[in-house]
Amino acid sequence: MSVAGMKTDSAGRLVVAGGATGKVFVYDTRTRALLHVFDTGRTDVFLNDVALAPNGDAYISDSIHPALWRITAAELKSRRVDQPLRVGVDLTDSPMVYDAGFNGNGLVVTGDGRYVLLADYNDYAFYRVDLRTHRVVPIDLGGAKGISGDGLLLRGHTLTAVTELDNPDGQIAVLKLNGDYTKAHVVSVEHGHGLHSPSTAAFDGHDLLIVNFQFQTADPKLPFNVVRVHTR
Repeated sequence: MSVAGMKTDSAGRLVVAGGATGKVFVYDTRTRALLHVFDTGRTDVFLNDVALAPNGDAYISDSIHPALWRITAAELKSRRVDQPLRVGVDLTDSPMVYDAGFNGNGLVVTGDGRYVLLADYNDYAFYRVDLRTHRVVPIDLGGAKGISGDGLLLRGHTLTAVTELDNPDGQIAVLKLNGDYTKAHVVSVEHGHGLHSPSTAAFDGHDLLIVNFQFQTADPKLPFNVVRVHTR
């Protein structure tokens, strides 16, 4: 069993990306019952993060295999427990090149449900994935360097990226995207705030709740915790 990213949907289901298991687990948050196990059937994968679309579909990033996985709203509502996990968008021949190490990581779905914004952790890059045409385009950061996305949050056209890559004290980058999500400029970059190799975040009003994951840290700062960061 392994747990990477997770999200709850409007029906009270907890959708959990299972890392190297190649599986996604879905639980009822009220009864704690296991509702579904979606299985890629592969071992060359690392299911990393989960994003929910307005229509109820769930998308899962893969850090090792070049694919964006998809669970439909109908599959989530089904009574079947064991189901296959299918590829939503094949990234094999896309501009997003998978190298050794972690690639696809944080992801979000735009408010109109048209696009997934996906971080390429290794390459300090972000991509817009069109869910209708499956076209993948790089997001132009205007020459900004060192911006990576382990965890992503999106409000309107403001993208918040949290990472520990090259920053053990954590990095919170806020980017403003243009109308079609193909360009962004960096509004702010912050470090510190009690962060220790953070991995992801959630909104709580105007605040951020950030997980100090300390992944593969030889000497972690105990206890493991979640920190609150007040945003402007």
